[in-house]
Amino acid sequence: MTYDLRCLRLKGLIFRPTGTNRYFLTPYGWKVARLFSRLEAHVFRSAMAMFTGNDAVCRFLCRFPRPRGQSAR
Repeated sequence: MTYDLRCLRLKGLIFRPTGTNRYFLTPYGWKVARLFSRLEAHVFRSAMAMFTGNDAVCRFLCRFPRPRGQSAR
């Protein structure tokens, strides 16, 4: 755990106020967390639905028109 916290701190994602054992996200850390959250929601979830054949709603992929001759399923 200490190694992981140190790596995050050195990359500027979190900081630890002196005299405490607590860690807080930096503004840059918030941006990175938001980026990965959106990637998971729009890209990874849609890709997993395609690979597993799951009937989950693929909002990201449904925005693009399908080529002619290709059916929805």
